[in-house]
Amino acid sequence: MRKGLTIRVVLFIILSVFIAGLMNLPSVADWLLTAQLSSRFATNDVVVHSSIAVPQFLLNGRVDQLDAVLHQAKVGQLYCRELTVKGRGLTIDRQALLRDQKLRASQADELSVKGIIDGDALARLLREQIDRLDDVQVAISPQEIYITGTAKIMGRRADMEMSGVIVEDGGTLYFRMTRLRVRNARIGTANLSEMFSTIPLASSEQMPLGLRVRDVRQMDGSIMILADKR
Repeated sequence: MRKGLTIRVVLFIILSVFIAGLMNLPSVADWLLTAQLSSRFATNDVVVHSSIAVPQFLLNGRVDQLDAVLHQAKVGQLYCRELTVKGRGLTIDRQALLRDQKLRASQADELSVKGIIDGDALARLLREQIDRLDDVQVAISPQEIYITGTAKIMGRRADMEMSGVIVEDGGTLYFRMTRLRVRNARIGTANLSEMFSTIPLASSEQMPLGLRVRDVRQMDGSIMILADKR
């Protein structure tokens, strides 16, 4: 009698723990998604909201809804001032998420990312990509990206003015120069144009969650990058 009672108590405890775990699964999933997005985009400023039906998630890894907002998120060589992730009807590799903390979406009814890049982020990238480029200032408009700075060229400081646009080619983002003006340089502008004509920003392999760039829009003061799963 006492042995049977003990077994029932143990089973009740196990069942209670299991049910409590199921009830907390959405919170755990949010925490894991936040950690994975934080690692993937090299930022600690991440807010995630997801909607998960526990039976469906346990059965096939389905996440009904995923909304995330990240700030200063890194995509390729660029830092996005704000990155918005929207997903509907996702199929997540739950073992990779729960065991390895890896975010993989094999299927999605809808999955898109919107990134906002400002002039400070572009200036930072240009300083890193172009050796000895200083005093970089970037102004963004719908028509062009206008850049000024100074660079040490063949031992002499030269003033540079550059204009260009952000383009997508084969899933890779580039800064493509359309005009260059250099003062106080010993090397011809034509040669410098070859050096700075195209600067890679983010390759197709570096785009998050296997997405592809769909549109690039230059606005006053910022650039909008739109990507989705095709």
